[in-house]
Amino acid sequence: MFKLSSLKKINIAYLFLICALLIYEKSLYSQPFNILMNKILLQDESINSSKTLIKKNKNKLSSTRSLYTPNLNLTFPLGREILVNSDSGNTDLNYYELDAKVSQKIYDFGATRSKINIAKNQLELSEISSVNVKSSKILEALSAYLNYMKTFTILKYAKESENRIKTVTRLENEKVAKGAGLASNVLQSKARLAGARSTR
Repeated sequence: MFKLSSLKKINIAYLFLICALLIYEKSLYSQPFNILMNKILLQDESINSSKTLIKKNKNKLSSTRSLYTPNLNLTFPLGREILVNSDSGNTDLNYYELDAKVSQKIYDFGATRSKINIAKNQLELSEISSVNVKSSKILEALSAYLNYMKTFTILKYAKESENRIKTVTRLENEKVAKGAGLASNVLQSKARLAGARSTR
């Protein structure tokens, strides 16, 4: 139970980060983070396989618990018997039989209890594993989305810087054309412009 409570704390931290991202989100070209997150949680193969494993272990626990219930075996053979006898009359008879067997374990020295405990542990382990898989996918998605936002912001600032440098270069060219500026200033502006283009 201690592990589950620490995992719940981690999930609360992830939810806080998601809420912070939703509030901070300013990019017009990206989809909202909650839509992307829902797609990941619904379509990711590892998350879906962990859900399937939980269902499998629930079924296994249910079938293991059924070892305590009585077993009923029914056999109902029926048929027709035709005998051709040489020294007596032929027989043509139908036969019906019903066999019922009920068995119940009274005591198996803890073997069934042990199997049930193993099945419970496997179910709990698969649930913890599912939470871990979801948490790691949420963390991957958050880091990818934050990197996208960072790159988008850097690109936006690089374009703005490039436009400012173009304006300065144009002004320096006009100064040189009028005889008021220095050619070295134009060269410096062009070098800065080339640097700004390379960062973009």
